[in-house]
Amino acid sequence: MGQSDVSYRAGILSGLRRGVSTGLVGVLLLCAGCSTLPPGGPAATGAPAAGRDVPYTFEVPRRSTPFTPAQEVVRQQATSAVEADIDGYLARYLESTTTRRDAAGRLQAPGTCDIVAAMHRGPLLISADEMRDLFPQYAESAATRSQHAVSVHEAVTAMAAELYRRALLVRDPRDINIVLFTAGGVASGKTTAIESLADARDANQHAQIIYDGTMGSLERSREKIRKAMDAGKLVGVVYVYTPIERSVVWLVERAVETGRVVPAEATADSHWHAQQTFLSLVDEFAGDASVSFLLIDNSGERAQRVPPQTMHDWLYADDSRFVDEDAFTRYTKTLIREQLQRMNASGRLLPETEQAFDADE
Repeated sequence: MGQSDVSYRAGILSGLRRGVSTGLVGVLLLCAGCSTLPPGGPAATGAPAAGRDVPYTFEVPRRSTPFTPAQEVVRQQATSAVEADIDGYLARYLESTTTRRDAAGRLQAPGTCDIVAAMHRGPLLISADEMRDLFPQYAESAATRSQHAVSVHEAVTAMAAELYRRALLVRDPRDINIVLFTAGGVASGKTTAIESLADARDANQHAQIIYDGTMGSLERSREKIRKAMDAGKLVGVVYVYTPIERSVVWLVERAVETGRVVPAEATADSHWHAQQTFLSLVDEFAGDASVSFLLIDNSGERAQRVPPQTMHDWLYADDSRFVDEDAFTRYTKTLIREQLQRMNASGRLLPETEQAFDADE
């Protein structure tokens, strides 16, 4: 690759970060065409979901978060089960995400337990939220979803990290070779916003791996990106910004409808830190042509693409209403309580759902 190619590629990426019309997937695919790395990087070609010859013992890291006695029981059951059968859990997750049914529930295409076969069908989605449904203690009802979302959190987070590790070992069967991260605070409407914009939707469709999350931790986010780069992948980060006031409405509505709850403090933490993580990553990888960023403003009636640096204008850390993160957390909790009161007045709110929002207090 000549010097002119390098300059051309860097120029397009620079334009992307300023928010001009070049699509994210177009930039990344251009990078793929210019890359000196072989398709799929230096990895092997066919690691199955079972991950044969994994050279280490899989373990679920334990947190110090307090649990109720009932939650502690489910926590131990989930972590022990995953540690004893990580291959089986990942296989069941892959099968669940690749099975296709029509609107009437009729089977259109059976799922697959194999990572390579899943990638042949399209992007491999890695979502800890989707993995929760593998645990009957959580998935049984709206009430158990509210009660035990925190109970299975450690298990599904570790499962997602392990699937990502294995996926990076796989040569992309479609030769796309792109890892896409979705980012943004809890209940930002990421899926809907991304689907509403052509370049973001194309990026989703033209990825080898999609890692769905908030990117609330700079250290962990940087590590995931570095691992992708070390595996010879190109990286895209799509951040969806939604004001906390709007996110809380969606958060509580989702909890009432499905039982899925993210505690109030964790919600505030995700919004506060995801913004700063995104800007830090934009600055850190500004000179690296293999990493691109896209920011979506989801604060209005229609989602729209804006320059990544616009995030500076939305930082809660610079909002005059908040002295610090604790003040923002108190504000978020107030918003959630007010929305819960509205739902309670309508008679739709389960006690377990209401209690789950205060699980971290």
